[in-house]
Amino acid sequence: MLDFDSVVLFLPSLNKETIDEVGTEELFKMQRAFAELLASDGDIYVLGAPPLEGADFGQWLWCPIPIRSIAQRGDTIETQGEGFSKLLSRLKAWDCVYRIDEHGQTMTLSMVLSKGVPGIQLSFEGEWYARNRAGGILAARIFAYARNRNGDQHQFPGSMTVLPHFPGDEPHDVVSTALADILGKPQSEGVPEWLTAIPMQAVAPIDQRLLTLRQEIAALEQQVNEQLAEKARLERYKRLLYVSSFELEDLVAECLGVLGASITPARYSQEEFVMEWNNSVFLAECKGVSKSISLANLRQVQDYVLRYEEDENSNGKGLLFGNAWRGLPPAERNTKDCPIFPDNVILRAQQFGVSLVSTIDFFYAFSRFLSGQVPAQAILSVITEADGVADFSTLMNS
Repeated sequence: MLDFDSVVLFLPSLNKETIDEVGTEELFKMQRAFAELLASDGDIYVLGAPPLEGADFGQWLWCPIPIRSIAQRGDTIETQGEGFSKLLSRLKAWDCVYRIDEHGQTMTLSMVLSKGVPGIQLSFEGEWYARNRAGGILAARIFAYARNRNGDQHQFPGSMTVLPHFPGDEPHDVVSTALADILGKPQSEGVPEWLTAIPMQAVAPIDQRLLTLRQEIAALEQQVNEQLAEKARLERYKRLLYVSSFELEDLVAECLGVLGASITPARYSQEEFVMEWNNSVFLAECKGVSKSISLANLRQVQDYVLRYEEDENSNGKGLLFGNAWRGLPPAERNTKDCPIFPDNVILRAQQFGVSLVSTIDFFYAFSRFLSGQVPAQAILSVITEADGVADFSTLMNS
């Protein structure tokens, strides 16, 4: 209920049968929900009704303000101001007036408004919209008040407006008129379900056109979804510029596989994967770090190569893919202060015959392959033939 600014209640629908079905205990529990609505500066509008039988006020058990309807009849009506002018213009006679019960329970509202502070005494006053000749209230807006320590009167947020009972009018018309006054605009009348089933020859071609358009929209939406899926698949490769650990390893291996190399899991030492291409074996290591690639990273790759050559009695080559300074945008990396591969790493890689591959350069070369600008073999050749830093510059300018 706190999601609403205003709530309109049609009290005549809360008859004795409904009260018995819902239960007085459940209605009493509703007091807190309505009290919280008032505390959130919400407004309650009640289209009232006379008491059910004599002094039976069961229909007001939900109400956090101790207001009651008193059975009286008459036709003298005095109005004040412009409030609810449309609704009150329908009022020709009345069968109840409203009164604040000074001995009514206000504990729930008091606890909610005071946020749990006990002992606050509330009073209720307001402005009347309509009354009878004797001053009995027919329509009014009521506010809750309490005295401050200095004696000043404090008005709490929220209000409750009680409106007359219209026993001879259609309930739908009464509610629509009240809503027009509350919202400041007329309310259109709803239509029965059977009305929509009545055919009109002039409408038939419009319905057919709408069906065709919806089918075309559905087909276009399918194409949009397919394109979005393809875009997401391709843009996933951007993560080469940021990720580390297993995700970087899997993504590099996937890209190399797309380029045509054969990728298998580590099987010789602790290398992250083995790439085979052009009748040669390459042992790969992938590093995503927030600093430069280090000699320790390079030594890992060289250890894999030496282990492979010792066990297999065959030549192998190390590949070190480095996503260095991965928290920075690519344009801010590989500067004097943030080198991808420092000079000492490059020197040792040249001596060991290890290929150093920046994932930035690899990403841009791979992007050109995806757009058909660079052949896969050219990228693999740069990676596998480099001793030291793999130079993709010729591919980027082609």
